[in-house]
Amino acid sequence: MGVFDNASNPIAGANVLLSGGNGIFGKTSLLTGASGRDSTTFSSSVTGQKAFTAQITANGGSITLTENDDLIVGDSLGYVLVKISGDNQFIPRGGTSNPFVVRVETAGGTPINGIPVSWQFDNCFFQNSGSGTLPAGESRATVTLGPTVPTGTKTVRVTIAGFGVVTFTYTVI
Repeated sequence: MGVFDNASNPIAGANVLLSGGNGIFGKTSLLTGASGRDSTTFSSSVTGQKAFTAQITANGGSITLTENDDLIVGDSLGYVLVKISGDNQFIPRGGTSNPFVVRVETAGGTPINGIPVSWQFDNCFFQNSGSGTLPAGESRATVTLGPTVPTGTKTVRVTIAGFGVVTFTYTVI
């Protein structure tokens, strides 16, 4: 789990309480370090859509986020897709987003280079295509909006090898 400010700077000391997913977390209370990150494990014997909630408290404020992800039980590929940054942006018509960033990792958290990542952008006028994995196992993409794209919340869906779904949202203003 990573906590970042609007400029994608890490927030150290953020408290994160995790719940949901109908499974077992290694720990449900996280405290981010200097990198803005902390991690835990999650296990379930049931494949399918899981709803996770993170209640984040940092810098005197609090927010609750819900993420729906597909969980693949018994994944034989041995790697996972992790959301790094770029979620919940506000992008003006005619503007370009900050990068949406994911990382491909082993189940133990080691970055893996060279794994193809697929980016799908929902209802946008134009998007820059997402890159393959960069050094440190990261892949990033941006979206550039046309001047007449409808306002509202849009979705970016990222997958590896047809699974490992990560979803970002952004709002056109």
